[in-house]
Amino acid sequence: MSTRNVLCSLLCSLLCAPILGACGENRTLPGPRPYAPGAEPRFECLPNLDGVLEAGELPIAVGETVGYLVGQNRPVGLEGTVDDEGRRRWDLATDYADDRIVRVGPTRLSDAWFGPDFPGADYAAPVDVDGRVLGAYHLDERGLWLHGVASSEPSPPEGRTLLRYDAPVLLFALPIEPGRRWTSTGTISAGTALGLAYRGEDTYEVEVVGAGRLDLPDWSFGQAFRLDQQVTVTPAIGEPARRRITSWLFECFGEVARAESALGVTAPFEEAAELRRITLR
Repeated sequence: MSTRNVLCSLLCSLLCAPILGACGENRTLPGPRPYAPGAEPRFECLPNLDGVLEAGELPIAVGETVGYLVGQNRPVGLEGTVDDEGRRRWDLATDYADDRIVRVGPTRLSDAWFGPDFPGADYAAPVDVDGRVLGAYHLDERGLWLHGVASSEPSPPEGRTLLRYDAPVLLFALPIEPGRRWTSTGTISAGTALGLAYRGEDTYEVEVVGAGRLDLPDWSFGQAFRLDQQVTVTPAIGEPARRRITSWLFECFGEVARAESALGVTAPFEEAAELRRITLR
């Protein structure tokens, strides 16, 4: 794979939920298992199901972790189904024996080697599930902002990555409600990617498609918001690379499921190159 494609693979996945952070141990289990009654995590925020997701309903639990089932090449029905009363439902409840369980959670930016390079950010969270590349973020009443990304280690074998946007990019525009759209563009005037000098521009086109019931292996969420994103990475030298991402957000949980297309996909897709689903396991 060329250096440009490696970069695009990393950068086209920048739209992370605010609950994500540094990765812990990955475990492959013989098969998913149901959670025990009473094992539900405690949240200070309680969903009010008012049809709008606001800043206070996006948790940033620094130092805490949440488990996700992560699998590759999974069929997904992005449109879902609609019942006779017009209620939409997405079924992502299929168990896969070869899913990994990955625990992630946000970390303090001051603990990262690149902390001083992102003075306006508050916390770090991973771009990829293995935690090789982290994003620097802050959340305010207007939304969730991405300041840039960096390799989790200052000198990894593949070379250092440190890409700072000239101005932070708005990833989640708040409040989130069905029908809302926005486009954000971030410019990198001088950065380093995999040890090489890098300049480019990233564009995020986002639409809140709707809300409905989302069924996962461990939980059902009665009013999850579906967000569709088209991410375009345009290096100063070379052709643009694109990827589509569909996320489901729920009040007080943040991102509860996420389906990413293969690199180069620009239309709604039926197979996710990677599928993440929140779990209690």
